[in-house]
Amino acid sequence: MAIVCYWSRTEETRYNFGDALNPWLLKAMTGKEVIHYNDGDPFRKLFSPMLFCIGSILERNKRSQRLRLGRIHVWGTGTRGEKNLKHLRNARIHAVRGPLTRKRLMTDGVKCPEVYGDPAILLPRFIRKPEVKSFKVSVVPHYADVRHCNDWVLRNGLFNQVHVVNVLDEIEGVAEQIAGSEYIISSSLHGLIVADAYQVPNARIRFSDNISGGDFKFDDYFLSVNRKLRAPIDARQQVSLNFLCDRSDLGNICEIQKVDNVFPFSQI
Repeated sequence: MAIVCYWSRTEETRYNFGDALNPWLLKAMTGKEVIHYNDGDPFRKLFSPMLFCIGSILERNKRSQRLRLGRIHVWGTGTRGEKNLKHLRNARIHAVRGPLTRKRLMTDGVKCPEVYGDPAILLPRFIRKPEVKSFKVSVVPHYADVRHCNDWVLRNGLFNQVHVVNVLDEIEGVAEQIAGSEYIISSSLHGLIVADAYQVPNARIRFSDNISGGDFKFDDYFLSVNRKLRAPIDARQQVSLNFLCDRSDLGNICEIQKVDNVFPFSQI
């Protein structure tokens, strides 16, 4: 039986690396077909369990969630910090992305265990890291930042010093490029998460204001891995390769790697 999952798949987000991880990772974990909630038989939408997984999507589909009366499963999902998550009071929360999401849920009376972990942290179990590093510093732009990233590389004279990851590549290709780097600089949350997963020191950069959700989702994840909250690198400032390396650090992923222990295998 296929897994019914909801992830962001709008015209705007269909190129987003983090959102695209949902069907890929779930199929790798379970061997099952993964169907987006908006596809297929409408009957399935009402009566099949639905999984929320990677992304800041807990505010979505409020009407359909109420119809499901407890047949929604949340595993490692986050919010953007918006209010009114009362529609999730009947959902089964197995884990959330981080403590800020948990606080937001509990403020609205939603029971939520103190179990954290973005499921993307499990990627190294399915895509092995290269034996040899190919890049000193790689930059992972959010898909909405690609043009700004390229301009930044040229403006800072880094064209021959950094590798820019093509976030529109296949999942395996993006993961291997991140794992094959000594340092990662990223405006994409999942660029940072996957770097942590492969134990590649990393730092956040802000190229633009094009990414929805502001700092909330980054802080939510950073707190889940005991990373210090700090302002991102400002792409408007002149930087050197050494500066980028010095700003990079790692999250403590030991606890959130256990998020697979609470995956609802038998319930979806």
